[in-house]
Amino acid sequence: MLASTLLALAVLPAPSLPVTAVDRPVIHRKVAAPVASATVADSACDLSKAPHHSKVPQKAGLSKFRKAILREAEGELGLVSPSQDGLTIPMVMTTKKGADRLLEYSMVSYGTNVDGWLGSVGPMFAKNQKHITWCGIFALWAIKSAASVTAKDYASSMGKALNNPLVAVVAGAFYDFYAPAYTDDSKWSSYRKLEWRNGAGITVPSGNTRKSKLPVGVSTWFSKHQAPPIEPGDIGYVDIPLASPPPNSDGFSHHHFLVEKIHQMGSHIVYYTIEGNFHNQQVMRWKRCYKNNEGIHAFYDVDALAN
Repeated sequence: MLASTLLALAVLPAPSLPVTAVDRPVIHRKVAAPVASATVADSACDLSKAPHHSKVPQKAGLSKFRKAILREAEGELGLVSPSQDGLTIPMVMTTKKGADRLLEYSMVSYGTNVDGWLGSVGPMFAKNQKHITWCGIFALWAIKSAASVTAKDYASSMGKALNNPLVAVVAGAFYDFYAPAYTDDSKWSSYRKLEWRNGAGITVPSGNTRKSKLPVGVSTWFSKHQAPPIEPGDIGYVDIPLASPPPNSDGFSHHHFLVEKIHQMGSHIVYYTIEGNFHNQQVMRWKRCYKNNEGIHAFYDVDALAN
């Protein structure tokens, strides 16, 4: 089985491709354009007063691509839980619930950079362990899956990284089961090139290296009491201060999530989200408001992500 093969070979070292690293993304600022809406408050809000996500209508006219992103993400709700039993790999281990999902998120998001995730397969599979901060990996997986990108597209890279071409054959067959059901095939060639890099986040090819895609800060819009041009399907981003930062840390946890719906509640904007690696390493729905403790500081426009 692919899972047991990867687990056995997880300790193989290999060099990674050069990357223009950004440990903490530099948030770009844009000049706010006028937004035809009610005045937006530049303050926190009481999310307990926000309606349940099922009561909030989805924005009309979303593209097929954005709808596919949200369908892919929604289908993962409740599938990952580090404290529950998952797959049983005979003579090896019983994995955490959703270990196969975590593996797929990594295989698709890292793309050709198999070495980026290979060494963490052990804790990825083990119960009550965390292999990596995977919120952005989940968000990128949903976007690439919506563009018809699958792990099978990188099977040859996996075979090379493991020094075993047969693994590529096994991986290709195994991951046929996970082909996304609703996609925008026209995006495949451009979004296949997006890859996650540890420390650099979402990257695109740039000559012989790769460069980070940077989020756009929202403070400019809110300071002018205008709504930022965030759409359902975009990636939201927030810096969360750490109470006890580890050594060599910048003092923040950098969290990514997918924006599912947007609702104006009085003068406040509520962002309904689907988030990976959230509240005990789960995939779950949440709500955010600009200046709340769990708010939103920046975003990635998915339509421009592969440019």
